[in-house]
Amino acid sequence: MLAVGAVLRRYSVLSVKLRVDGAEEQARSTPFVFVGNNRYEIAGLEIGTRTSLISGRLWVCMAPSTGRRNLIRMALRTLRGRVSDHELNALEAEEIWVQTETRRVNVSTDGEFTAMEAPLHYRIRPRALGVVVPARNGERAAEVIARSL
Repeated sequence: MLAVGAVLRRYSVLSVKLRVDGAEEQARSTPFVFVGNNRYEIAGLEIGTRTSLISGRLWVCMAPSTGRRNLIRMALRTLRGRVSDHELNALEAEEIWVQTETRRVNVSTDGEFTAMEAPLHYRIRPRALGVVVPARNGERAAEVIARSL
């Protein structure tokens, strides 16, 4: 709800051109573009959770260009679990380029806004981050690390 409030306060429409996985460029108008690591649940009480952290895909979501009132309706439908990936222009990709009409664009990373130069380029690097977890019941650290990969 905080994110919806922020979008409504500063509601504006971005004109973007997207190139997804090297396919033909698509022009879109949207109040925001969300790019996350792995698929997010977009509706109901599970909203914002992910069932997998190792899919090796980016999750891209763009609300349709609509007025504030319709955006509020869509947010309420989302919370009730009555919105689809198609309605939110959601897709999965390995790589995406986002070109905006302006040279600089505000990007939120983990809740912090930063002005970045366009075009924005996102690509997934599956299993690039090593994760170390504590050993259990006498396991060797190498066994735990191997299992996490």
